[in-house]
Amino acid sequence: AVWAKKSYATVTFKANKGTGEMAKEKVPKGSTYILPESGFKAPKGMMFDYWKVGSAKYSAGAEVKITKNTTITAYWVEDPDYVSNFTITFEPGKGLGEMETVVLTGVETYVLPECEFEAPEGMMFKEWKVGSKKYQPGKEIKLTDDITVTAVWAKKSYATVTFKANKG
Repeated sequence: AVWAKKSYATVTFKANKGTGEMAKEKVPKGSTYILPESGFKAPKGMMFDYWKVGSAKYSAGAEVKITKNTTITAYWVEDPDYVSNFTITFEPGKGLGEMETVVLTGVETYVLPECEFEAPEGMMFKEWKVGSKKYQPGKEIKLTDDITVTAVWAKKSYATVTFKANKG
């Protein structure tokens, strides 16, 4: 009898804007593999639609033949039952006090309010910071996720006024 060494292929899963991990799987080359349900967390407002293997689309539960190392990518579709729900938290930066957290349902934009925090000594409110972007109060921003809005402060600047006697 001649024994052939079984060779294996690795099946890897890509989240494609989803989050989380799905473990790689080793399967015998040439075998049929049943595509699992997605173990990824869908992007906000989306739900799992299908797996893509090469250029072909498959539903979870479909069978695919694995002949080589294969990457299986999740694809998403808008969730018709999704209602946006965003939490906006305010941080004082170096300032003092509190501002109420805002929870918005079914809305995808928000107008930044005036700053209600107390300025640190010798400072004044300059702008709001959201992630790496900076905005003035009154600016409407598009929401894609929960956000933290942080107050940014600047040194108070004083104008120097000089009086000159005009021939007096």
